[in-house]
Amino acid sequence: LIVSKLGRPLKDGETSVEQYMLFCLLIGFGGYVSMKKSTFIPTRQTTFLGMNYDTVDCTVSVPDEKYVKVTEQIDEFLAGMYVNGVKCYNLRLLEKIRGKLVSWFVVVLNYSYYIKEANESIRLWYTYGCYNDFLQPVQIPNLAELKTELMQWKTLKRVRLSRKWYVYLSIFIFYS
Repeated sequence: LIVSKLGRPLKDGETSVEQYMLFCLLIGFGGYVSMKKSTFIPTRQTTFLGMNYDTVDCTVSVPDEKYVKVTEQIDEFLAGMYVNGVKCYNLRLLEKIRGKLVSWFVVVLNYSYYIKEANESIRLWYTYGCYNDFLQPVQIPNLAELKTELMQWKTLKRVRLSRKWYVYLSIFIFYS
């Protein structure tokens, strides 16, 4: 419930002085406020930059549909495809998977440890001059490790894709 300076709840279409000043500042500094994406009513749960935030439980989590989509892409990547009788893997798909996993850094602590082999595989692809979309497994010495790493992401429990933020904030404040 947003209360105006008058001490009464705001009616539909009204805005508080604070909201108005915030919008003026944002626009004045070259920002843009998307009315479709903005919520002017206080809410317990919201989605921001693709992550679910719960302000009562103080948690941030990866949405279920994003997790399911990434696991499907991991399955597709690991299945590979045969080109001229040789099993090949799709580089662009691995880059997409890695990009999504990197975007979960807010939730998954030490995420860089869990994308190490994907980074190395992509680096090797370009080092060997493979600029096409497919890679033959002969050219990737860490293929077994990459498969193991991707399976770790696939078998994560939901607990790991959700975390409380207040614990880490208090540690930061304590040590600063």
